[in-house]
Amino acid sequence: MFQPKGSRLLVKRWPEVEERETGLLLPAAARELPQIGRVLAKGKGWWVKKAAQWVDMDINVGDDVVFEKFAKTDYRIYLGEDEFLLLPYSAIYLVINGGVNGINISCNLKEL
Repeated sequence: MFQPKGSRLLVKRWPEVEERETGLLLPAAARELPQIGRVLAKGKGWWVKKAAQWVDMDINVGDDVVFEKFAKTDYRIYLGEDEFLLLPYSAIYLVINGGVNGINISCNLKEL
């Protein structure tokens, strides 16, 4: 099992939509990757020195998040055919608590 350090999140992007509303099919090079994904693992949070304790993030595993398009500290991890993003908490714009029903993010990190 993966455990990001500090205030980082392990995110898997939502699946790409190949067909647009107009019915056009775009080649892979012309498609924009979705900026939304599901949180698969999260770090411990921040260490607050004055209080001598960890402060937990307000994002949970299973939440869907909208993140920056070009996060400077965006790390891509490839395991098999799956791509995962290691994002800092500061790159997250929006949290959908509990995730969106009907979106299937298929991966099994325990097997890897």
